[in-house]
Amino acid sequence: MNKQIILDKIKIHHPDQLDKLKRVIDLCIQTKKSYEVGKTHFLTPDILDYVPLILSHFEDLSYTLEGGYAFSEYQRLLVYPDFMSEISPSVSLLEITYPVKYGEIGHRDVLGSLIGLGIKRDVIGDILVEPGKVQVLVLEEIAQYVCDQLMKVGRVAVSVTIGELKAIEDYTPLYDLIEVTVKSNRLDSIIARGFNISRAKAAELIKRELVKVNHNFCNQVSKELNEDALISVRGYGRMSIEGFNGLTKKDRRKLTIKKYI
Repeated sequence: MNKQIILDKIKIHHPDQLDKLKRVIDLCIQTKKSYEVGKTHFLTPDILDYVPLILSHFEDLSYTLEGGYAFSEYQRLLVYPDFMSEISPSVSLLEITYPVKYGEIGHRDVLGSLIGLGIKRDVIGDILVEPGKVQVLVLEEIAQYVCDQLMKVGRVAVSVTIGELKAIEDYTPLYDLIEVTVKSNRLDSIIARGFNISRAKAAELIKRELVKVNHNFCNQVSKELNEDALISVRGYGRMSIEGFNGLTKKDRRKLTIKKYI
């Protein structure tokens, strides 16, 4: 299979995606030749969206996506010959515990401490935070290393153990539902209302390419959003549009936003 033929059929939304997609295609080509299981590191949602299209060009290959639980954002791609029926799990769950009385640690704290161990972002999957405990999905290959090396997150002493994936199989992301009104369903307007910032600030974030819509970077301030659109803003969080609920007496649009905690 010619790699360029596949790439020519893919609409790339951002230049950063090209090298990642090439690596996925190369993995498929190598797996087809070797008849062995091929594994990526964790892929981001925008790259995961291309996986079905890429694999459709390899009729004798099957694939599995592993993120640890049903709603995982980051997932590892396993590619293998279609005659293989049992593929061993390749993602591990780390459970980080700490005494809350010494302070709470957040997503950014944990990610920074893990990268501080000398490992790259793409060997780390989702990070699930709750008071006193953080659950982190990592590549199976580095799980023991993290357990042995991670002693503190920030200034807080932590204990790290390898847990069972079944502990999070029913996990669903936490969120708040908020009702807002907007003049239009433009991206800048909805970001401003959802994150309680000015439209000027929202426009600045969009122009700086700090905003993703449905996992792809978007620099169009006036982009019109539809129901179910997922918006993420670096430094602010994620939210999705759950529904448009008609108009107010002043002709402003009413909508429900799911804001992830």
